[in-house]
Amino acid sequence: MERVQIILKDKNARRKKRSDSKHDVKFKLSLEDKKKLQYKAMDENLSITALSSMTVKRELIRENYYEDVEYDNEGVFVHATFETSYYEMLKTLSVEWNMPIRRVVHRIIKNYLDGTIRHFEIINYKENERR
Repeated sequence: MERVQIILKDKNARRKKRSDSKHDVKFKLSLEDKKKLQYKAMDENLSITALSSMTVKRELIRENYYEDVEYDNEGVFVHATFETSYYEMLKTLSVEWNMPIRRVVHRIIKNYLDGTIRHFEIINYKENERR
């Protein structure tokens, strides 16, 4: 009887959270913007999530000015994942800009797609093949 109680106790015990866990942020983009992001991600040989995460992390370090853009509630979801330190930076911007974290990420990505962020360029593979 004691053995059964021990097994039940272990099942109910909470798992420790990983120290390197990431925070997932889902934000919406229009279908056209998602296609743009997909093409840029393919050019870099990355997934949409990886490119979104990388872009936002670079921008969080640079602390540029980002034009306010309207959040598209009718769009499709895109994911970005962040380590705890970057997620804390996003929370700070969320408070400063008085908007949810998903809108902060959307604002940074939208500025990147619209070309207002020009600190790194993505070169198409086709252009490289011609040279």
